[in-house]
Amino acid sequence: MGTCMSHGAVNRSNTLVWLAKAPACSADRPTTAREGACAPRLIQIATAQSASMKGRPPNTELTIRTATEEDLPLILSFIRELAEFERLAHEVEATESILRESLFGSRASAEVIFGCLHGQSVAFAVFFHNFSTFKGRSGLYLEDLYVKPAFRRQGIGQALMLHLARIAVERHCGRFEWAALNWNQPAIEFYEKLGAIGLKEWTVFRVAGEALARLAQSELERRKG
Repeated sequence: MGTCMSHGAVNRSNTLVWLAKAPACSADRPTTAREGACAPRLIQIATAQSASMKGRPPNTELTIRTATEEDLPLILSFIRELAEFERLAHEVEATESILRESLFGSRASAEVIFGCLHGQSVAFAVFFHNFSTFKGRSGLYLEDLYVKPAFRRQGIGQALMLHLARIAVERHCGRFEWAALNWNQPAIEFYEKLGAIGLKEWTVFRVAGEALARLAQSELERRKG
């Protein structure tokens, strides 16, 4: 975002960012990151979809569409391009087959939208639902957002963010959150202008690959014992 309009998922950064439906700040209500207290209202971001931001009018030529199974090669190409930018190309394990099951299978776990100009897909976003126990409702988690270099600084990333905020409101989500790579300062500044709050006091943990397999195996052995 910003100059890059991209950011990584929780498992690629330890800087979490969110927008939440929350009351205005008050002296008698303590601010806690988990509750999202004093955060800008998510509804305000969604409503802004029809207005300009910082004096810049929306890109009226942009259309946003939902990905279909026929888009699998395009989705994978966006993922690989994003990974190259994030210097993480070596971590990409996704294939069209894996994506087909994950995005369009019987237990689809994520959704994809594209930002298009003149019929060309120039940006994409991948998102899914998580859950907040404190709020007692689901949230919208933005896994990836990427705008191709030649189409940046045209309001496309902003338009996708506003579109996702509207989806979150329509689905009665308690909050809209994502993560940003610590070194991607333009993206961080862009998010802050949207009203997002960086949750720097949180540390993300991950178990993957062989470590995950060992952890699962240890549980099986415990049960046998």
